[in-house]
Amino acid sequence: MPGSDFYNLGEIEKLAVNLFYGWGYNLYRLENQLRADDQTIRARVGWLLGLARASVERAESEYRRAHLREPTRENPRPDPVAVDQARRLERWSRDIGALEAQIRAQPVPENDRMTQR
Repeated sequence: MPGSDFYNLGEIEKLAVNLFYGWGYNLYRLENQLRADDQTIRARVGWLLGLARASVERAESEYRRAHLREPTRENPRPDPVAVDQARRLERWSRDIGALEAQIRAQPVPENDRMTQR
């Protein structure tokens, strides 16, 4: 790479640059900043979705406790509207979990200097 600043450095500076880049990571490169941002955002979104799912599961549990009583001789079957609402909350919880898993499973930008060449 003639014309590169690397060749205008002293021996110690060349050694330092080689050691720094030899590990394949440079904090100041845009792709490394974007990768770090991506991982931070995924972690935060996963945490928020986990809180949302826990909240929906708690609401479902409370709803079932309040509206779906033990069967009695007079009322052996639960109220169909209450069952439908409880199932809806259960579906919401499952959908939130699926969304969280999908976000966490997205491909991460590569951090390999060999594939970047």
